[in-house]
Amino acid sequence: SFRSLNNHIMMMNKQKTMLVNEAKQLLYSAFPELLPHCRNGIPNWAIRLLSLYPSAAKLGRARAQTVAKIKGITPGKAKALVESAKKSVASRDNGTNEFLVAAIVEDIARKQERIKSLKDHLASHCTGREVDLLKSIVGVAGYSAAAIMAEIEDIARFPSPSQLAAYFGLPPRIKESGDKKGKSVM
Repeated sequence: SFRSLNNHIMMMNKQKTMLVNEAKQLLYSAFPELLPHCRNGIPNWAIRLLSLYPSAAKLGRARAQTVAKIKGITPGKAKALVESAKKSVASRDNGTNEFLVAAIVEDIARKQERIKSLKDHLASHCTGREVDLLKSIVGVAGYSAAAIMAEIEDIARFPSPSQLAAYFGLPPRIKESGDKKGKSVM
């Protein structure tokens, strides 16, 4: 059941990615000045901003001091965002577009909350000696350790460490060419 839960979490992450891509596509014509801040997804501060100001026109009418109250937005960033919204080249600026941006952003926020809840559940319920051992590795926390163990299920399924690495698609390979010695890469 832990494996099913982890598969569900991965599916929800894919759905969230689809929503983020849809939102970015919509922002391209609704508020293109915000896109440079969304190169690696949509940051949480931008989600909060768009839930309150779903169009460049609305943000352009806002006061920078009010925008700066949004968690993750500094006064300087708030001023720059409001100024860029006032000068926006947005081609889609209507009530339907605002509604759609707000709806997608709300879906993204709900998806993020649900994913966090599911990850917390997996991390708190998938426990054991192996999970504790994985958590002792720097950079591996509760959810990561639980997800790895959920995928492995029983370590006895893998007769050797190389087969376990191959299962995850991580077998190390040595790159060599002629008399040049390379290093092991994944």
